[in-house]
Amino acid sequence: MSNYITAQSQVTFLYYDDLAPVVDFYENILEFELVEDQQWAKIYRTSGSSFIGLVDGTRGFRKPLANSAVLCTLVVDDVPGWYERLKARGVKILREPQVYAEIQVHCFFFEDPGGYAYEVEQFLKPELVDVFHKDAVGAISLSHSLLDGDSGLLLYALCGISCLCAAS
Repeated sequence: MSNYITAQSQVTFLYYDDLAPVVDFYENILEFELVEDQQWAKIYRTSGSSFIGLVDGTRGFRKPLANSAVLCTLVVDDVPGWYERLKARGVKILREPQVYAEIQVHCFFFEDPGGYAYEVEQFLKPELVDVFHKDAVGAISLSHSLLDGDSGLLLYALCGISCLCAAS
């Protein structure tokens, strides 16, 4: 049995001076599912139990920063498809798709209307594909491993979003 504590889901909250353009972006450009509308905070599903929250900076726990040190990563199975879709919709591309052989990832970067940077990434290492690339239909994927021999408890693996954060 593992000594790790686990969460049932994950929400990354991003803070904005003006929610209107970012709400339009997340709903109509990225087409993420709105799962909770609290008026000044809106939460969108990015995959099974991973979420992005958009928060009015005048009401939330944090305040927007001019140059955020947050990089949100969307793990996908079709980097070229995502790139073409976002480029066709006029999204600001920060770096064109490329393969980084030394870390075995294929990715590109874009920016949302509030200035937050995103990476769209596909892991190429087989052992990381098993960790990060599960059914991309918004459902939790089940692995074939058992946590506890005869108990029948299955190990859940989540596909989704990660964020790398640094102090600014």
